[in-house]
Amino acid sequence: MTAKFGPSGNSKSFYDEGYKSSVDMPKWLKQKGLDAYEYSFGRGINISFETAEKIGKEALENGILLSIHSPYYINFGSSDIEIQAKSQEYLRKTLILADKMKADRVVLHPGSVGKNTRREAFNNFASAIKISIGVLKELNLYGKIFICPETMGKRNQLGTLDEILEICQLDETLIPTVDFGHIHALEEVQ
Repeated sequence: MTAKFGPSGNSKSFYDEGYKSSVDMPKWLKQKGLDAYEYSFGRGINISFETAEKIGKEALENGILLSIHSPYYINFGSSDIEIQAKSQEYLRKTLILADKMKADRVVLHPGSVGKNTRREAFNNFASAIKISIGVLKELNLYGKIFICPETMGKRNQLGTLDEILEICQLDETLIPTVDFGHIHALEEVQ
C-alpha cells in the first residue's frame, strides 16, 4: 500500500490561481503532484448529485483518491434520540453522495461526551455505528464505502486513539482515521 497525499477541502492557492469550482480540484491536485482529495461536508451538505458525479469523474480521470468528510455536527456520543436520528440522517446523505462521487471512504467525527460519562457516550457511539453499518447494507454500499471514525483532539470529544481502534473492531467496513494533529493536541492538554 502506497501513501497518498492531498488536502481536505480547497486551499486558498486553488482559488488564487483562478479556480472557482471543486470540479476542477482533481486536475489541479494532479498538476501539483498530489494524489488524494477529501471533499468536506464539514459545515453542511450543499452539493447536487450532478456536481458530485462530476467531481468523482474528474477524480477518476486524474488518478485522485477521493474521500468525503461528513458534517462536523454529527454527534453519535449523545443520548438524545433526536440528535442521534439527525446524525444518522446526515451520515446517510453523506454516504449517498460519496457513492455518487465514487469515493470509498467517509470520515466521521464521533461526537462529544456531553453530560454522559465517557463510557456511556462511547456505548452510544458504538450503537450508532452498528446502525450506520446497517444503513450501508440497506443502501447496497457495504464493502463499497468504508466509514472512517477519526481521532479527535479535545477531552470532551470521543475519539482517542484507543476509542477509535476499539470501535473499528466492530466491523470490517470501519477504518480508523488517525489525525496526528488531533492526537498531539490531546496529549498537550493532559
